Amino acid sequence: MLRRVTGELERQRVTAVGPPFVRYLYTEAGIEVEAGQLVGEPIEDAGEIVASGLPGGPAIMAVDVLWPDEFEDARSALRSWLSARGFRPTGSNWEYHREAPHRGPDRAVVDIVVPYRWR
Repeated sequence: MLRRVTGELERQRVTAVGPPFVRYLYTEAGIEVEAGQLVGEPIEDAGEIVASGLPGGPAIMAVDVLWPDEFEDARSALRSWLSARGFRPTGSNWEYHREAPHRGPDRAVVDIVVPYRWR
């Protein structure tokens, strides 16, 4: 999915201004996964690749080197930390994925972001 986004950005000659991200949208039908790239200028929609945005507001973030099967545990730990302090996670979580070649091909440096508000 991220390769298609990157390819479309190259086709439109738009430069990424940050790491790729994955966003989890929780709906009644289940979880939708949105993959994207931060850009500093508008893009034209192209089929499944459409302009979108990440929400503003307060969020907690953890940075770690993780195996893919550890991501959900890290997200749960952040949500539990917020709940224990009187905050409520809101909206969709997202992650910035950075390369971690020194850690092995299956591990990634990940910034996990969980938006929140007071209960």
